Amino acid sequence: MKRIILGMSVLATCALTARPAIAILAEQEPNNSLQGAQSLEGSFELSTDSSIQDAGTIPHVSIQGSGDGTDDFFSFIVSQAGKKGIFDIDGTNIGDDLFLALALFNDQGVPIVLASNDDTAILDPGSTNPLDPFLTATFPNVGQYFLVVTRGSPNIGQGILPGTVYRLNLSVEGHSVDLPPGGGGGGGGAIPEPASAALALMSLAALGGTLRRRR
Repeated sequence: MKRIILGMSVLATCALTARPAIAILAEQEPNNSLQGAQSLEGSFELSTDSSIQDAGTIPHVSIQGSGDGTDDFFSFIVSQAGKKGIFDIDGTNIGDDLFLALALFNDQGVPIVLASNDDTAILDPGSTNPLDPFLTATFPNVGQYFLVVTRGSPNIGQGILPGTVYRLNLSVEGHSVDLPPGGGGGGGGAIPEPASAALALMSLAALGGTLRRRR
Protein backbone atom coordinates (compact mmCIF):
# COMPACT_ATOMS: atom_id res chain seq x y z
CA MET A 1 0.00 0.00 0.00
CA LYS A 2 2.86 2.38 0.82
CA ARG A 3 4.40 1.67 -2.56
CA ILE A 4 1.12 2.50 -4.31
CA ILE A 5 0.76 5.75 -2.37
CA LEU A 6 4.40 6.66 -3.09
CA GLY A 7 3.92 5.92 -6.79
CA MET A 8 0.79 8.06 -6.95
CA SER A 9 2.62 10.86 -5.17
CA VAL A 10 5.47 10.76 -7.69
CA LEU A 11 3.01 10.82 -10.60
CA ALA A 12 1.13 13.73 -9.09
CA THR A 13 4.36 15.65 -8.55
CA CYS A 14 5.42 15.06 -12.15
CA ALA A 15 2.03 16.19 -13.41
CA LEU A 16 2.26 19.40 -11.42
CA THR A 17 5.86 20.23 -12.29
CA ALA A 18 6.11 19.02 -15.88
CA ARG A 19 5.49 21.80 -18.38
CA PRO A 20 6.63 22.64 -21.89
CA ALA A 21 9.81 24.65 -22.40
CA ILE A 22 7.74 27.60 -23.62
CA ALA A 23 4.10 28.54 -23.90
CA ILE A 24 2.76 28.95 -27.42
CA LEU A 25 -0.31 31.13 -27.73
CA ALA A 26 -2.97 30.49 -30.32
CA GLU A 27 -3.65 33.34 -32.68
CA GLN A 28 -7.05 34.85 -31.91
CA GLU A 29 -9.27 36.00 -34.77
CA PRO A 30 -10.43 38.53 -35.72
CA ASN A 31 -7.08 40.32 -35.53
CA ASN A 32 -6.97 41.77 -39.03
CA SER A 33 -6.64 45.48 -38.15
CA LEU A 34 -4.97 47.80 -35.64
CA GLN A 35 -8.30 48.18 -33.84
CA GLY A 36 -8.64 44.42 -33.51
CA ALA A 37 -5.00 43.59 -32.85
CA GLN A 38 -4.41 40.67 -30.50
CA SER A 39 -2.73 41.97 -27.35
CA LEU A 40 0.30 40.00 -26.19
CA GLU A 41 0.47 41.72 -22.81
CA GLY A 42 0.41 39.31 -19.90
CA SER A 43 2.07 36.57 -21.95
CA PHE A 44 5.81 37.35 -21.88
CA GLU A 45 8.17 34.82 -20.31
CA LEU A 46 11.83 33.89 -20.00
CA SER A 47 12.37 30.31 -21.14
CA THR A 48 15.29 28.74 -22.90
CA ASP A 49 14.40 27.79 -26.46
CA SER A 50 16.87 27.11 -29.25
CA SER A 51 14.50 28.57 -31.86
CA ILE A 52 14.35 31.99 -30.15
CA GLN A 53 17.36 34.31 -30.16
CA ASP A 54 18.46 35.35 -26.63
CA ALA A 55 15.48 33.47 -25.18
CA GLY A 56 17.12 33.17 -21.77
CA THR A 57 17.78 36.91 -21.40
CA ILE A 58 15.07 38.78 -23.34
CA PRO A 59 11.37 38.33 -22.45
CA HIS A 60 9.47 36.77 -25.32
CA VAL A 61 6.15 35.34 -26.43
CA SER A 62 5.38 32.79 -29.17
CA ILE A 63 2.20 32.63 -31.23
CA GLN A 64 0.95 29.87 -33.53
CA GLY A 65 -0.82 31.52 -36.43
CA SER A 66 -2.45 30.62 -39.72
CA GLY A 67 -3.75 32.34 -42.82
CA ASP A 68 -7.39 33.14 -43.53
CA GLY A 69 -7.04 35.71 -46.29
CA THR A 70 -6.32 38.63 -43.94
CA ASP A 71 -3.21 40.06 -42.28
CA ASP A 72 -2.56 39.27 -38.60
CA PHE A 73 -2.01 42.17 -36.16
CA PHE A 74 -0.42 41.83 -32.70
CA SER A 75 0.10 44.58 -30.10
CA PHE A 76 2.55 44.97 -27.22
CA ILE A 77 3.88 47.68 -24.91
CA VAL A 78 7.43 49.08 -24.81
CA SER A 79 8.22 50.75 -21.47
CA GLN A 80 11.81 51.83 -22.18
CA ALA A 81 12.99 53.78 -25.21
CA GLY A 82 16.12 52.54 -26.94
CA LYS A 83 15.45 48.88 -26.21
CA LYS A 84 15.64 46.14 -28.83
CA GLY A 85 12.91 44.03 -30.34
CA ILE A 86 13.43 40.72 -32.15
CA PHE A 87 10.70 39.36 -34.43
CA ASP A 88 11.00 35.98 -36.08
CA ILE A 89 8.78 33.78 -38.21
CA ASP A 90 9.39 30.02 -38.14
CA GLY A 91 7.67 26.99 -39.57
CA THR A 92 6.49 28.19 -42.96
CA ASN A 93 6.47 25.98 -46.04
CA ILE A 94 8.72 26.53 -49.01
CA GLY A 95 6.36 27.75 -51.72
CA ASP A 96 5.92 31.04 -53.52
CA ASP A 97 2.39 31.57 -52.20
CA LEU A 98 3.31 30.93 -48.56
CA PHE A 99 6.10 33.45 -48.07
CA LEU A 100 5.46 36.02 -45.34
CA ALA A 101 6.68 39.46 -44.32
CA LEU A 102 6.72 41.46 -41.07
CA ALA A 103 5.86 45.12 -40.57
CA LEU A 104 6.30 47.09 -37.32
CA PHE A 105 4.15 50.14 -36.53
CA ASN A 106 3.94 52.62 -33.66
CA ASP A 107 0.66 53.63 -32.01
CA GLN A 108 0.03 56.26 -34.70
CA GLY A 109 0.09 53.67 -37.46
CA VAL A 110 3.48 54.87 -38.71
CA PRO A 111 5.76 52.09 -40.02
CA ILE A 112 9.03 51.71 -38.11
CA VAL A 113 10.72 49.02 -40.18
CA LEU A 114 9.81 46.22 -42.56
CA ALA A 115 11.27 42.77 -43.07
CA SER A 116 10.34 40.43 -45.87
CA ASN A 117 11.50 37.21 -47.40
CA ASP A 118 12.81 38.92 -50.55
CA ASP A 119 16.51 39.13 -49.78
CA THR A 120 16.91 36.61 -46.98
CA ALA A 121 19.16 33.63 -47.60
CA ILE A 122 20.27 32.71 -44.08
CA LEU A 123 18.58 30.19 -41.82
CA ASP A 124 17.88 31.77 -38.44
CA PRO A 125 17.35 29.59 -35.36
CA GLY A 126 14.16 27.58 -35.63
CA SER A 127 13.68 27.99 -39.37
CA THR A 128 13.92 25.33 -42.04
CA ASN A 129 12.90 27.77 -44.78
CA PRO A 130 15.63 30.33 -45.60
CA LEU A 131 12.92 32.79 -46.63
CA ASP A 132 11.32 32.99 -43.17
CA PRO A 133 11.35 36.67 -42.08
CA PHE A 134 13.67 37.72 -39.24
CA LEU A 135 13.65 41.30 -37.98
CA THR A 136 15.34 43.36 -35.28
CA ALA A 137 14.49 46.94 -34.39
CA THR A 138 15.26 49.56 -31.76
CA PHE A 139 12.22 51.26 -30.26
CA PRO A 140 12.60 55.05 -30.45
CA ASN A 141 9.88 55.76 -27.88
CA VAL A 142 7.86 54.15 -25.14
CA GLY A 143 4.28 53.18 -25.93
CA GLN A 144 2.19 50.67 -27.80
CA TYR A 145 3.56 49.01 -30.93
CA PHE A 146 1.98 46.74 -33.52
CA LEU A 147 3.58 43.88 -35.41
CA VAL A 148 1.82 42.79 -38.58
CA VAL A 149 2.30 39.41 -40.22
CA THR A 150 1.44 39.83 -43.88
CA ARG A 151 1.88 38.16 -47.21
CA GLY A 152 5.30 38.43 -48.84
CA SER A 153 6.24 40.61 -51.78
CA PRO A 154 4.76 41.40 -54.24
CA ASN A 155 1.55 41.00 -52.23
CA ILE A 156 2.33 43.01 -49.07
CA GLY A 157 -0.89 43.94 -47.26
CA GLN A 158 -3.09 41.62 -49.31
CA GLY A 159 -3.70 39.05 -46.58
CA ILE A 160 -2.12 35.72 -45.63
CA LEU A 161 -3.33 32.93 -47.85
CA PRO A 162 -5.47 30.21 -46.27
CA GLY A 163 -3.34 27.14 -45.64
CA THR A 164 -0.33 29.14 -44.47
CA VAL A 165 0.89 28.09 -41.01
CA TYR A 166 3.56 29.93 -39.04
CA ARG A 167 5.02 30.43 -35.59
CA LEU A 168 5.79 34.01 -34.56
CA ASN A 169 8.43 34.63 -31.89
CA LEU A 170 8.33 38.17 -30.52
CA SER A 171 10.96 39.37 -28.03
CA VAL A 172 11.10 42.78 -26.32
CA GLU A 173 14.17 43.77 -24.34
CA GLY A 174 13.30 45.19 -20.91
CA HIS A 175 9.70 43.94 -20.98
CA SER A 176 8.24 42.64 -17.73
CA VAL A 177 8.20 38.87 -17.29
CA ASP A 178 4.54 37.96 -16.90
CA LEU A 179 4.62 34.17 -16.68
CA PRO A 180 6.72 31.36 -15.26
CA PRO A 181 8.45 29.17 -17.87
CA GLY A 182 5.85 27.32 -19.91
CA GLY A 183 2.98 29.49 -18.65
CA GLY A 184 0.06 30.81 -20.67
CA GLY A 185 -1.85 34.05 -20.94
CA GLY A 186 -3.10 36.77 -23.22
CA GLY A 187 -5.69 39.48 -23.10
CA GLY A 188 -7.06 42.64 -24.58
CA GLY A 189 -5.25 45.85 -25.35
CA ALA A 190 -5.69 49.54 -26.03
CA ILE A 191 -7.40 50.38 -29.30
CA PRO A 192 -5.91 53.12 -31.50
CA GLU A 193 -7.95 55.79 -33.22
CA PRO A 194 -9.48 54.89 -36.61
CA ALA A 195 -7.25 57.43 -38.37
CA SER A 196 -4.19 55.56 -37.14
CA ALA A 197 -5.60 52.29 -38.45
CA ALA A 198 -6.23 53.84 -41.87
CA LEU A 199 -2.67 55.19 -41.93
CA ALA A 200 -1.31 51.73 -41.13
CA LEU A 201 -3.26 50.16 -44.00
CA MET A 202 -2.00 52.84 -46.41
CA SER A 203 1.54 52.30 -45.13
CA LEU A 204 1.31 48.55 -45.77
CA ALA A 205 0.18 49.23 -49.34
CA ALA A 206 3.01 51.73 -49.84
CA LEU A 207 5.58 49.30 -48.44
CA GLY A 208 4.32 46.65 -50.82
CA GLY A 209 4.70 49.03 -53.73
CA THR A 210 8.24 49.89 -52.69
CA LEU A 211 9.23 46.23 -52.58
CA ARG A 212 7.66 45.57 -55.98
CA ARG A 213 9.67 48.40 -57.53
CA ARG A 214 12.87 46.91 -56.08
CA ARG A 215 12.34 43.55 -57.75
